[in-house]
Amino acid sequence: MIYEDSQGNLWDGTTGALSRLDRNRARYTRFAFQAEASAATFCHLLRNRSGALWIGTSGQGLYRLDRGAKRFKVYRHNEADAATLANDTVVRLLIDNRGTLWAATLDGLSHFDTQSQRFVTYADGDGAFKLPLACRRPARISVGWDSFVGTAAL
Repeated sequence: MIYEDSQGNLWDGTTGALSRLDRNRARYTRFAFQAEASAATFCHLLRNRSGALWIGTSGQGLYRLDRGAKRFKVYRHNEADAATLANDTVVRLLIDNRGTLWAATLDGLSHFDTQSQRFVTYADGDGAFKLPLACRRPARISVGWDSFVGTAAL
């Protein structure tokens, strides 16, 4: 998978490897992952407003690489903690118009609260999404294979 960020850098995410080509400086950088993520397949990459690169994986959770950082912050699902990622397979990421990160996983739609550094997940036990019923304005969130309609208040 190849992703171009707003600075024109090309990011290449393959199984177990992430590399960046800085075309302005003609510099190639490879980023090392922890051993458990070395077999991860990257499903989606995107950069948020603050410059952090978010990486959704197939089975190894969600990774964040802050601008200028050399190490990743890892977010994983924990059965005992409802404020974690819904599932470790993240198929699609989206930053909404408020700057909120949304992660579509195999077991629900999670959004990341930057203040608490925790997730809020919208899902039923069978993985079906359950979004609040009170709709002021419909908002569409595309997550790859399907689209989900929620509220602008989310």
